[in-house]
Amino acid sequence: MPLKPLSISGNWIQVEDLDGERHWVHRRLLTRQIRCAVVRVDNTALLTGPGSSFERAFLDSAMRYESFYLLDQTRAWVKLQDRHGIAWARRQRLWIK
Repeated sequence: MPLKPLSISGNWIQVEDLDGERHWVHRRLLTRQIRCAVVRVDNTALLTGPGSSFERAFLDSAMRYESFYLLDQTRAWVKLQDRHGIAWARRQRLWIK
């Protein structure tokens, strides 16, 4: 899940999550090498391409808090991957940090 870093104290990093809650996490448990996106709305459509004219993807939709690898993005669309496959979702419906 993407987390927004706020401050550092030794080996601990204070982060903020999708809901604005703050937590302290050991730095070994975090990485900047993998970009992630998480669904921030109750439900969002997953499509086979970057636009609403594309067909539904492997799963029709994703629920709030579902997390994906971020593969690519345009201004309005994000290409995502999880264990089921690759899909596109509207950027405004995701939380990316």
